Amino acid sequence: MRYSEQALLGGDASWATGGIEAGTVGWDDGADHYDTAEGEVVLVKVTLFRGRNPDRDPDPKAGRAGGLQILARVSAPMQTIPPDGAEVIVAIPAGFGLTPGAPVIVAQVAVAPPNQFSATRAKLDFGPDVDVVIKARSVTITDYEDRYVTVGPRFGIKMGDAGANGMQLKDGKWQAWAADSTETARGFLLLDGNTGEVRLFGNDETGGTQGIKCRNGKATIICKSFSCPADNGQLGYLATNVQGIEYGPTPGIPSTSWFVAP
Repeated sequence: MRYSEQALLGGDASWATGGIEAGTVGWDDGADHYDTAEGEVVLVKVTLFRGRNPDRDPDPKAGRAGGLQILARVSAPMQTIPPDGAEVIVAIPAGFGLTPGAPVIVAQVAVAPPNQFSATRAKLDFGPDVDVVIKARSVTITDYEDRYVTVGPRFGIKMGDAGANGMQLKDGKWQAWAADSTETARGFLLLDGNTGEVRLFGNDETGGTQGIKCRNGKATIICKSFSCPADNGQLGYLATNVQGIEYGPTPGIPSTSWFVAP
């Protein structure tokens, strides 16, 4: 059972009532302003504005509080450690003001960001030295026009829009598709890491279908008409320049640009 400081020490000190305090992160001790370990409570050093005796205590550094020094926790789910010197608002439970970890940092006060911020544009800015991790069973980012990006066990990694265009990575398969203005799929791409299969298909409003499928060493081209406007080429790994493909009436004339293996 945790006893309050008032119950342990007696009296009616002002810190025993609790409240909302303002302060700055860090102590003037030259050490790190936080203590953290995996699976442990994060403790952040905070110096309050309240508690400084001007007749006894030295003047604090510019932008720093100079009052009572406490150890505060960070709040979930936005678990972030404010930088050293940041101005913070701390909630202190009644009777536990001096207990390490009892106060909780509930807000960090900062000036407006220099860019990408306005009355109609909010901004999450953790600073240039912070890596942000968002972790949950699934995470979805969307807007009011139904464009979205989602990450989770149901869809894997998927993105799309209201016009039926999108892409998805799940179970070793990467798929992408595009649609026309009627939301009819017109193009499709598949990369299958399990089988090595590659597919690229498309269709148009006239019913024409074209595409290519590659799997098990075989490439299949699907189309109504095939054209290869290349200056030269070869069929087979062993084709040489003395084995030109013959064309014209028999006996044909060997081609000087297209070759075939025997």
